[in-house]
Amino acid sequence: MPLTPDSIPTSEQVQETLLDRFYFPYKKQIWAVGVLAAAGIVGFLAVREWRIRQLDDQWRRFDAALAATAPGDTAELSAERKIDLLGRLISDYPRGAVTPFALQELALAQAEVQRYDDAEATLETLRKDFRDFVANTASADPPTETVPRAISERLSSVLRAEKDWRARTVYVHPDPKPDRQALVETTAGNFWIAFYPDHAPAHVESFVRTAKSGFYNGTQVYDVRKSVSAANPGALSFEAGSASSRYEGPGAVRDPGAHDADEPDATIDPEDARTTIRHRRGVVTSVVMPSGESSRRFLVVCAPSGLEATLNGNATPFAAVLEKEGSIETIGRIAMSATYGTDPATEKHPETARMRDHPYPPLWIRRVTIWKDEKLEDGHAFDTSRAGTTPPQPEPWEATLPKPPLPEEFAPK
Repeated sequence: MPLTPDSIPTSEQVQETLLDRFYFPYKKQIWAVGVLAAAGIVGFLAVREWRIRQLDDQWRRFDAALAATAPGDTAELSAERKIDLLGRLISDYPRGAVTPFALQELALAQAEVQRYDDAEATLETLRKDFRDFVANTASADPPTETVPRAISERLSSVLRAEKDWRARTVYVHPDPKPDRQALVETTAGNFWIAFYPDHAPAHVESFVRTAKSGFYNGTQVYDVRKSVSAANPGALSFEAGSASSRYEGPGAVRDPGAHDADEPDATIDPEDARTTIRHRRGVVTSVVMPSGESSRRFLVVCAPSGLEATLNGNATPFAAVLEKEGSIETIGRIAMSATYGTDPATEKHPETARMRDHPYPPLWIRRVTIWKDEKLEDGHAFDTSRAGTTPPQPEPWEATLPKPPLPEEFAPK
């Protein structure tokens, strides 16, 4: 057939032919494939976005766990906080990209607080579930070793050795001598303490001498510390015995923010108890000021653990609270009392930052008396007729106490 202009099909004719041959007979199939392809693309993008968000959430929470700490946290409290956050992360993402890193950090944090069995179990999970993780493939031993161990295996070996060493060097907390005791009576309740005269004789005699002089009577409890850790909440400690917290009569109001001011004229040398007695719940220890250990102030540990890293080796323990007449409950109640930083009436005032850990309303020491073989010792320089009475008897000066001072009273004029 000769090629003429009329024999050449137009574009409309070509389009119509293609539609008749390839589209109309298979229109439903073509549309179905198109819809499925579009759905697949949308689904792929949605899954990709979900995975990206999940990965971002994992690493965000991992970074937050490693940086988890709060003002006043000890090393133990920071480790417990890290353990809590990493444990939740691993539970939410048991096979996530961040999980092997989280398991490794969790084992280290557990070892830091001497939970060696937990740390070993965590490392075993890391080895079983993430065989290709670098801690399970990279050698921690020198090339000369016949059978080099992976980093996780080497860490397990170190943990077992540390656990065995601690088992062979078990610390036995000494009991105070019960024959001589002090009764500390406060407006929040009373507690009894006994002393360690063989470990800290100078501190014991300084406390006894200060108590008999009446110095503690009319002073305030200050610097009440509470744990902010979700893993280990509760009372930590409180301090007392500051000369700046003494009540000086009707109308006299002392700035709570100055209660822990330095007292360079009242220091004492550290003693052996600083390195032989650990700071567990109930221990009464010295307060370390910028100028040295105080010869009058004392700190009462109210937490079962968490203060060792701060106090062990730094302050001298010289007494312990007895399990007598609700004494342990009393110290916990004192340490959990409301403060300028927690009471709704004061917590938001800008001047509160200086006094945030001081009780509001104030807690007062009525009197501290010394007892020998259950009898009041001689030599007190004040009226002891109200000491140890049931019900507790207030001191006459309590009737003249001013209203609890508000933070604004001490704001710069």
